Amino acid sequence: MKYNGLTNIWLNIKNLSRFPYNSEDFMAIDHLKCKNGYCFLSRSKIMKNISIDFCINMEHMKITKKDLHTFNTNDLILCKLPNWNTYVLGRIINIVDTVNYGNEEEWCFENKLCVDNEKITQQFGNGYFNIYFPCCPDSDIYLTWQYGKTIVRERTMLTYKNIIQNVIQKNEIYKVENKMKKSKSYDSFAPFCFNESDSDSDNEEINKCIEDMILKVIDVSKPKYIIHSGLFDKKDNFNSELLRYKLSWLKIANNYSDNYINISKKAVNVSYNNIDHTFLSNVAVIYPNHFNDIIKIQIANNMGCKIIDKRKFNLIGKEQFVEPQDFNFFKKMPNNNVYLFDNKTYLYTYTGLLCEQAKRYLFNINKIDIK
Repeated sequence: MKYNGLTNIWLNIKNLSRFPYNSEDFMAIDHLKCKNGYCFLSRSKIMKNISIDFCINMEHMKITKKDLHTFNTNDLILCKLPNWNTYVLGRIINIVDTVNYGNEEEWCFENKLCVDNEKITQQFGNGYFNIYFPCCPDSDIYLTWQYGKTIVRERTMLTYKNIIQNVIQKNEIYKVENKMKKSKSYDSFAPFCFNESDSDSDNEEINKCIEDMILKVIDVSKPKYIIHSGLFDKKDNFNSELLRYKLSWLKIANNYSDNYINISKKAVNVSYNNIDHTFLSNVAVIYPNHFNDIIKIQIANNMGCKIIDKRKFNLIGKEQFVEPQDFNFFKKMPNNNVYLFDNKTYLYTYTGLLCEQAKRYLFNINKIDIK
């Protein structure tokens, strides 16, 4: 299975507290009592010079050069590159005009245009977007340690239509319309009839009423097609709250040098108090044996336990961000290779970048359906 880029955190079900006293709540999770433990995290990614041909706006309308001037930095859009299976949410960080006319007006990104709309439409050509993706199918995946959580008040979740479900809706409408056109009787679709003597305008009006009815019926079930994404959030009234997990991991940054090592940290939105679901759409829950299997794969690829000199890499005082620096913890890990344990001098961690084999294993795991 190919990673679709819509999940950015995978949780271990053994670290989640279930409601034990009510049989109806067997699979319900008390995420406020989540224990510290391993998680998988999809990292953010900035991709440059993405053609507008691969992008649509949040209303699922194609972006063209005629309306390119209406977009600003920090606008949210949906993007699907040729090798991606679905559209992914991203934020515009730059807009690049591909045509240099020599007389373009100054471009303003303050959520308004400081020049005449018609004039800039004529002058602005095809463009590229530089886009920030909180996660996408090309993201790196890290094994991380969840070391805490926090409740953020007066924040609300961004919601948007699932592009895949929306396409299904349109196809269903098309099928129903075709079925009506082929049928000589519309009695089964509307609470009224008409005879063959009706004019074309009457037929058009009836067809429009029928189409409106179908859309209205589909609109009733729309919540099923809405994504409450944890990837972006926004300011809201005081009643809204977000639950964020605090994640950290060891990062070896090869773009600096092999000697550049630090502890990276990130907060990830996992739940919102104004929806019925236990977790947001960016969260997946998997079984403990899958975590152990991936750690075994990491070890087999020489990416398992890392023993780092804390003084050499300025990591003293950062032990609380990774696994407990306790030999009893590490000797329980699969294929453990920690024989000499000295937590005063060294930092021990399994966190870090997943190898390609471990990523493929993760993407093919069956997720647990938490109600």
